[in-house]
Amino acid sequence: MKWPRASAKHRKGIAETLATVTPALLATDWGVPSDKALRAALYGWVFNKARRDAGEPPADLAPAVHWLKANTVDLAALANAALVRKALDTLALRMDGAPACSRHRLG
Repeated sequence: MKWPRASAKHRKGIAETLATVTPALLATDWGVPSDKALRAALYGWVFNKARRDAGEPPADLAPAVHWLKANTVDLAALANAALVRKALDTLALRMDGAPACSRHRLG
C-alpha cells in the first residue's frame, strides 16, 4: 500500500527487511537454496517491483524464486504465535548473527 508513494531509499529498506525475514517464514528447509541464492532472489527480483514488472525472473534467480514460491508459509500461518516470534527474532539479529541493536554506554 505504501510502496507507490515511498521514496526509493524507503523502498530499499522495506525490501531489505522483507529479504531478511522471509527465510524465517519457510515451510521447510528441504532443498532450500543457499543463503546467498535466497537473498539474491529475494532482493534482486521478488522484492524489486521494477524487475518483477519486467517479466519472469532472470535465469540465475529463477530456481530460487520458484523454490520460494513453493515453500513459503501461507499468510494464514502468521496466526501462529511461534512463527511470528521466529520472524521477530530473525529481525533482531544482523546477518552475521550479532544483535541488530545494542545499547552502548557513552563516557
